[in-house]
Amino acid sequence: MSFEERLKQGEFCVAYCNNCDTVMWPHSFRCSKCFLKTQLVPSTKHGTLLEYSSQNGVIFCVCRMGDIDVMGRLLSQCAEGSPVYLSRCGMHDNAPFFEFTVHTQPPILCRRETTKSNQISRLKTKRG
Repeated sequence: MSFEERLKQGEFCVAYCNNCDTVMWPHSFRCSKCFLKTQLVPSTKHGTLLEYSSQNGVIFCVCRMGDIDVMGRLLSQCAEGSPVYLSRCGMHDNAPFFEFTVHTQPPILCRRETTKSNQISRLKTKRG
């Protein structure tokens, strides 16, 4: 399934290069370091608010999600440095969108949502 198809289903994925252990964002079919093909891996939905701005009642933000920064919409105002959660993502008019909410409790990881390093460790184990 493509990045766009997964995003349409509400799944947040990043491109990962097995060869040089690199995460690409925005998504890329080829690694920017070694130019080999990447694969999509699910990413964490937990992050930190880096900065925000508002216009006409809409709050725009940049959030650090693991090793990447994602621009989106913040659904409620909070202080920079606050923990946030990617509550919704998808495609609208053929453009990706990301919506964040304030996350008041530390993330609890479950089997379906693991950190990037756990995802990558599992990929390396599968490769042998």
